[in-house]
Amino acid sequence: MPTSSAHNHRPQRVRPSLLSDLKAIEVFVSVIETQSLTKAARRLGIGVSTVSKKLSELEERAETRLLNRTTRNLYITEMGKRLYERCLKITDEIEKAETELWEQSRAPSGRLRIAAPVVLGRTQIAPLLTPFLRCYPEIQAELALSPRTADLIKEGIDVAIRLVRTDQVEHGMQRICPNRRVFCASPSYLQEHGAPGDPNALSGHACLVARTNDTFDRWPYVKGRNIGFTRVSGPLVSDNVDVLRQAAIDGLGIAYLGLSLVAPDIRAGRLQQVLESYPVQDSLIVVLLPHVDFIPQRVKVFIAFLRERFGETPSWEEL
Repeated sequence: MPTSSAHNHRPQRVRPSLLSDLKAIEVFVSVIETQSLTKAARRLGIGVSTVSKKLSELEERAETRLLNRTTRNLYITEMGKRLYERCLKITDEIEKAETELWEQSRAPSGRLRIAAPVVLGRTQIAPLLTPFLRCYPEIQAELALSPRTADLIKEGIDVAIRLVRTDQVEHGMQRICPNRRVFCASPSYLQEHGAPGDPNALSGHACLVARTNDTFDRWPYVKGRNIGFTRVSGPLVSDNVDVLRQAAIDGLGIAYLGLSLVAPDIRAGRLQQVLESYPVQDSLIVVLLPHVDFIPQRVKVFIAFLRERFGETPSWEEL
């Protein structure tokens, strides 16, 4: 029979969890950031003795020295630095959870800063702001229209609305709806110059070109499963597609524009599609957020409102 010993029956010591006292973690982070027990106590609204006690309890649970203290200075140890980095993530997640719970318990509110391309913002986004703000009267909207790409974090933008090709969708972008681009020209231009038979024939036509990026003079097209590009030029280049649309209506040349802009003109006969057998690469309206780990309630309801109003197939796609 095996012999037993007092050691075999001695209960195992369970090390207390550092997370058993979140207040101690908050105190630790505040002491590191303020470099003072007194300032940390003032920040947290507690006594200096409580700060000192919480630090001692945290070190006891960690079973290591986190701070070296003198009468005038605090020095964080190597283990203290490691714990501080982890604690920052913990306190950040707790703050986000508290904010989200608080927002969920009340009506969406606050200032909503929206950035959008000039013409899309004017024609499609601006008309939706009145019904949106009537649905959410505690939200105040600010719409910034610009041809340039906004720096969301630097400029304090809550949500940026952008037009991208399907192969340009990046992490953090949320799809709203399609916005196909088409080749189009006025009946008068086509009567005088004829319609191009294939995309390569565009080089012999007057093209109205949108300066949107470094490859603005290369128009994409789809043939079968392949994507091709044809180089174009013409009498007018602009960073404003409304200018190009009007020039196309006036018979100046062929334009390559989104249906959200030109669908009414095609229906009314002011413009006609060309090269319909070479469907252009799909284009999408997307939203881009500065942060994807936490989305304010006012942003969530705005995105949902856009999707509801535009629908899976927006009206401009149904020619």
